[in-house]
Amino acid sequence: NTKAMDFFDQLFSSRNIDELPPLSNETIVSVESPDGPVTYTLGHIAAFLDLEFQAQGNSSVVTTLSIRGVASVLMAIFDFNTGHNSIVPQIGQCSNNRSSLRFTTEIFNVAASPIVGAGLLNDILLRRNRPVQLQEGNVVKGFPSSIVGVPRSSLATPLSILGSVNDLMVVSNAASSDSLSQTSEFPLFARTIPTTKSNADTAVSYLHEVLSATHLALIYINDSYGLSYKRSLEISASKLGI
Repeated sequence: NTKAMDFFDQLFSSRNIDELPPLSNETIVSVESPDGPVTYTLGHIAAFLDLEFQAQGNSSVVTTLSIRGVASVLMAIFDFNTGHNSIVPQIGQCSNNRSSLRFTTEIFNVAASPIVGAGLLNDILLRRNRPVQLQEGNVVKGFPSSIVGVPRSSLATPLSILGSVNDLMVVSNAASSDSLSQTSEFPLFARTIPTTKSNADTAVSYLHEVLSATHLALIYINDSYGLSYKRSLEISASKLGI
């Protein structure tokens, strides 16, 4: 939603982060309401993102695309906590005035590196059984309920193994590797996009059934994703005689 992202861009540019109110560092809070006290459970979500930087004068700043990625996480958390459903109508069914679950979040830059990501998760796991900390005015540091983001399959693989051992769900918006579908090895991994095989099957099916193609060529990048997609496309095409 471009308009929503523009709003968060303006908020980022115009609002001093020191002016934001601090979040509660309690995991269980009780709030008085006209119908009596309401007890809330606060779950913490660790967002693992690839943040890119660009030169600006003698320093570097986060790119607009990366800012929008962070804004998307914050907006999703905000919408769930408040029941705001102008972007996702169904979210109103998840949160209401009597719902007992709310989320806090924390952003981590994995720098496109599985080693960096695994190191960050290892540090986070050391928080287990420790009190929730409130730092820098509005940053909650706690043991997470789940990990979201995880933009690469090479990152999702070690995080999902380490997360499963520690009862942490990992939800990715970009990891498409077919191997991650093996629930015996990655029991707590989930994703919001199709697998590489599903993408290849769909593309070949369209070329064959809609365009009546009998031959196809693929231009791909020689990296793990490109090679995986190439193999999946070859398998899908061979089954249809292309």
